[in-house]
Formats: sequence, structure tokens, C-alpha cells
Amino acid sequence: MSRRGRDFRAYLASSHFAQNWRVFPEFAVCIRGKNFKTLAEFRRWARETFPTFYREQHFFAMGRTGKETIDLMWGDFLQWQAGA
Repeated sequence: MSRRGRDFRAYLASSHFAQNWRVFPEFAVCIRGKNFKTLAEFRRWARETFPTFYREQHFFAMGRTGKETIDLMWGDFLQWQAGA
């Protein structure tokens, strides 16, 4: 079943998001209710809100920077939206 047309807010509320991104509970709380329309908008918000997270690598993110994590999360959202 395609979720095309479902927005980012619906993704954040989904069990898929809760299961796949549970290692980031503080971040998940901060983005709850957000409805980013583009990856650029999501990146800008993260860069302005969590500049250290955005720039630096983190153990809990398997050595990825916040920017890389944001990119992966957005890709997961697009796959979820397509029903993959």
C-alpha cells in the first residue's frame, strides 16, 4: 500500500519511525510535530537547532555526523512514503 501524499509528520508518528530510529529518543522528541517539506528544510532546522550534533560524528550514530543521519532519515521517510 502506497503512502504517497503522507507527510513527514505522519512518518514521525508511525511505528516504522519509532522502530527504526529508537536510538535517537531525544532527537525524536524534538522533531515530533515537525512537517518538513524538503531535505534542505530538515537540514537547515537541524543545523540551526543542534549545530554540534549536525557537524560532529557521534558514537550512537555509528560514527556518522548529524548531517549524514538526517540524510539517512530523509531517505527512510521517502521509502516509507512510497510504501517500500
